[in-house]
Amino acid sequence: MPKPPTRGRSIIERPSTAILFLLVIFAIGLVVGAIMGKLHPPKPGPSTANVLIHPSTDPTVFKIGDRIEIYFSDLSAPGSEMTKVYTIDQNGTIPIPRLGDLKAEGHTAAQLEEEISRTYRERGILPMMRVEIKRAGPGK
Repeated sequence: MPKPPTRGRSIIERPSTAILFLLVIFAIGLVVGAIMGKLHPPKPGPSTANVLIHPSTDPTVFKIGDRIEIYFSDLSAPGSEMTKVYTIDQNGTIPIPRLGDLKAEGHTAAQLEEEISRTYRERGILPMMRVEIKRAGPGK
């Protein structure tokens, strides 16, 4: 007596074939991704290897009563630039956003730039903060 015709299993029902099918799809995705990466390379973004500080060349140290202008820019958030003018108070400090009072008296602009950027990094607040400092003109 002849055997009744049996219906074959589909690709999905055969585990080894299903795994091979998924691997082929994955490989095709890798090839397409590599081609797209060559045709449209990603735009370079800010790097932590970049210099985050633009040190001032003014060698004079700040003293109580000096007015300084500080430019802040978070490199990881474009458009976050801010410039503030501070007067060094009687304690020799200035209030820095999100850090509190920092000692400015006795530091050069370059030293203060480094101190502010380093403190933002160490506290994990803004690891890519760029700071530029220059003397401000007399107050009104």
